[in-house]
Amino acid sequence: MAGFYRDETVEIPLLSSNERGEQEVDAEEGSYRSSNSDLDLPGIDVAQLPDSPKTRTWRRRFPDSFPDSFQFSSILNSRSYIAVLGILAVTIIIFVGANPHQFGQRVSDLQYDAFLAKGVRSALSDKGREPGVEQTMGLDWSGESDLYRHYEWEQKPAHSSLTRMTQTLTTDEARIRAWLKATRPISQRGVPVGLAQSSPHPLPVRPGPAMIRVGRGPGEYKTGSREKWDALEKEWQTGRPQSTCKNTKWMSQYTKLHHEILIGAREPMVLESICRPGYVVECGGISDRLFGMFSSILYAVVTQRALLITWDDLPFELFFDAVNIDWAQPFMPESQRPVHPQLALSENNQSILVLVNPRLRDIVSSYKELLNVKNVKAWVQMQSNRGTVIWSFSQPAFAPVMREHGFDPVTAYACLSDFLFRPKFRALQFITDYSSLFSLPTVFSIAIQIRTGDEAMVDPEKDRRNTVEYHGQFFRCAENMAKLYARPDQKVVYYVVTDSHNLEEDAIRVYPDRVVVTGLSQAHPEIHEGQQTTREAQRLLDGTTDALIEQWLIQYTDYQVMPFRSGFGKIRE
Repeated sequence: MAGFYRDETVEIPLLSSNERGEQEVDAEEGSYRSSNSDLDLPGIDVAQLPDSPKTRTWRRRFPDSFPDSFQFSSILNSRSYIAVLGILAVTIIIFVGANPHQFGQRVSDLQYDAFLAKGVRSALSDKGREPGVEQTMGLDWSGESDLYRHYEWEQKPAHSSLTRMTQTLTTDEARIRAWLKATRPISQRGVPVGLAQSSPHPLPVRPGPAMIRVGRGPGEYKTGSREKWDALEKEWQTGRPQSTCKNTKWMSQYTKLHHEILIGAREPMVLESICRPGYVVECGGISDRLFGMFSSILYAVVTQRALLITWDDLPFELFFDAVNIDWAQPFMPESQRPVHPQLALSENNQSILVLVNPRLRDIVSSYKELLNVKNVKAWVQMQSNRGTVIWSFSQPAFAPVMREHGFDPVTAYACLSDFLFRPKFRALQFITDYSSLFSLPTVFSIAIQIRTGDEAMVDPEKDRRNTVEYHGQFFRCAENMAKLYARPDQKVVYYVVTDSHNLEEDAIRVYPDRVVVTGLSQAHPEIHEGQQTTREAQRLLDGTTDALIEQWLIQYTDYQVMPFRSGFGKIRE
């Protein structure tokens, strides 16, 4: 398997990514907390922002303002000096009260920190936010798995490779990165649903608040990629990263339809994306499952069905939050809650169409059947690890319907992921540690994904062969790409994603000034079927989150080098 991956590489261009309540200020800690927010928002540590007054002084900002022999008493003896002092005092008052964006680098460090934190705080109010879609109230989750109900990924510190690289950033670069770290996790977050919220009074499903014009944003363009600077400027103006998804008309229409179906205001038309017990291997790994889920949501939209996601072995809501629709409602296996108020409790009592991984020669007829039963079967279950989104645009039976709803093959995956989910808040914070570096105009980032095989994950002896030299074609490709596309005023960064610990360490050794890694573990859910102890299940949940984070980060890099059969590459294509 490793030999195949060594022979097949492709380069893929950039895939762009595109609280409510009163706040409390703790002056001693320099952090902000939400007393009634959509989630437990960790305090924003103002003191850790760049140019902190803890590390820079007024004397350093104005080193030559006053001579060492300066005598305050002599000023008082001169009317002219008193006049000058008065003018100076007025100037300082105007200067201190000015908008930091107007004065750029001249504003004091203390003011910029306070301004940024104040902007974050004000953006967390409900004013102007989307009302959201109400989740079902009054559900009793006490009978469900205790591990699932209380699972939370433990946030890990960034790898030392990232820390070393960020220590070399200029003052401007560090300030931009701090702005992104303070705003992106908030504007990009979603709302916990299903088992992840486990509350009788869940919050409405809606995107995080737009962090409009918080801080100075990227400031004035000085150097690096103008295109990346423009993207950051738009992010500062709109409060959210720019998305490649342009055709969004279907989103509001489908959100309304989905909610009306779930509350019983419409007839029950459901498409359930499933991974059934005993079929974990058929479900595949994370990338394969996402393929099937994207296919499911696409067909749910065009057949006007409410999408529900049920992964019996790994509840999807433990890894992602919702932003527009509540897709997690059915997962209550122990409490035996029906998926819809007008559908039977047990699937055995309901007429269901089940589509399970059709073979390639049968895929056309299988999906034609799905379209044909649009108004026949109330409940469709779809278990698939097939990526059919792009393929559908080449099929005469499907292409017109897809385009009628505003889909196009270039942005379909971006639109579907933007609409459906976001990583959990803690995961978003970890992701932003890295994406805030990759997004800098002065950084040219290349993701290098190398899949070495399951054996290397469990056998250190077999992992020893995985070195930069052994997988040299990936790094040579990245070097050539950097020579061809990177600007002279950009720093080249390699984001290495691999299941080989030995390869990670060797890449850092060979390219100490270029390589960053997450240091996270990985897990393959398809090889963990059967009964598990609580500890094994916890390890699987953590490993799956780690793998999702690493995959999610790839989209923030400028270019990618990856195996021919890369899951991310398939989605991009």
